[in-house]
Amino acid sequence: MSKQVPDAGDIISIDFETQAGREITKRRPALVLSPKSFNQALGFAWICPITSTPSKHPFQLTVPPGIKGFHYPEPPGVSIVKVEQLRSLDYQARGAKILCGVPSSFLEQCRSVAGRVLGF
Repeated sequence: MSKQVPDAGDIISIDFETQAGREITKRRPALVLSPKSFNQALGFAWICPITSTPSKHPFQLTVPPGIKGFHYPEPPGVSIVKVEQLRSLDYQARGAKILCGVPSSFLEQCRSVAGRVLGF
C-alpha cells in the first residue's frame, strides 16, 4: 500500500487491472488531475492513463519531452495522455508510486481537455 499522496500534475505509476472492453490495462504511468487535498481526503485521485499508442482524436495530448524522472516509452517514442479515459481510482489499493511532475502549463492543458470531455 502506498503512503504517498499524489498531487495534481504528478505522473504516477499505477495498476489499471482489471479492465473491460477497450479500457486501458496493466501497470502504467498516469497523470493526476485532482489536487492533493482531494486525494488525501478521499483516498482516490482523478487520473488519466498515459500510453505510447496514440489515436486520432482531440482528447489526447502528447507529454512534453525532457521531463526529469519520466522515461516512458523507450526513446524515440512518444507518450500520450488519454484524457478521454479520465477516471477516479483508489491510488493506495492500486499501489501508486509518484514518478515525477509535469509543467503547470501542461497540467492546465490537460484539465482544459478534461473539461471538454465532461461538457464544461
